[in-house]
Amino acid sequence: MTEPKEMLSNFVSDLSTLKGESRRSLLADLAPSLEKGDVQTIVQSSPDPAGIVQDATATLGQADQKSVVTASLRNLPEKDRAEVVSSVGPPTPPALDKLWMIVIWSLAIVLVGSFATVAISIFVPLPENSPGPQMALTVFTSVVGFLAGLFAPSPVAKHP
Repeated sequence: MTEPKEMLSNFVSDLSTLKGESRRSLLADLAPSLEKGDVQTIVQSSPDPAGIVQDATATLGQADQKSVVTASLRNLPEKDRAEVVSSVGPPTPPALDKLWMIVIWSLAIVLVGSFATVAISIFVPLPENSPGPQMALTVFTSVVGFLAGLFAPSPVAKHP
């Protein structure tokens, strides 16, 4: 009777003679019978485990790639995680533009809402214990001040 190690060695040597679609087809048929631990052992025993994982990840869809990267980051120590995140670099200009638009639109909505609240409170009688329009007026002036600060030139910026 042939030993399992010898059977596997024969399989691998036979596999190395196959090329192209035949090889991929055989490996695709073999993959469902492997357990997670088997795949980990194969990858860790290879000469370039990181290369295998990177190549495999590159063939995945974007959602699966995101899942793999997220899970991998969670497994890293905090120091290494911070190093990886800082190596990615700052957000791209389109991403920054989108973030700024979210901030500006949010503040604009608050500005309009607080102005409407103050305007309505002038004409509608308020209950005795209510804070009155003071709260909305505070929000309104805070948002106006914030927006004015965004558009005011920096005092330390060099002007031509």
